[in-house]
Amino acid sequence: MDKTKQKTIMDMTPQELSKSLTATLGEVTKAKINTAIIPVHAEIRELKQDQERIERRLERVEQKLDKVAQDHEERIEIIEEHLGFPHKN
Repeated sequence: MDKTKQKTIMDMTPQELSKSLTATLGEVTKAKINTAIIPVHAEIRELKQDQERIERRLERVEQKLDKVAQDHEERIEIIEEHLGFPHKN
């Protein structure tokens, strides 16, 4: 048989056919996996961006809560002083 001519399925032995089929299935499987991974990576990036936005917003809310708590503490101290309550240390 001429080496430049590619074997057809009919010319292959069962072992050669099995080996060729296994290689082809491996390539197809790998291509499908790689295709499926792309959207997953995009979703992961979006989730990380969402997480960063949530963390920044949470930090702003914490800062606002700290300010409100401080304001209330100052008001309580003023009221306590006005009413003549003893000072806390």
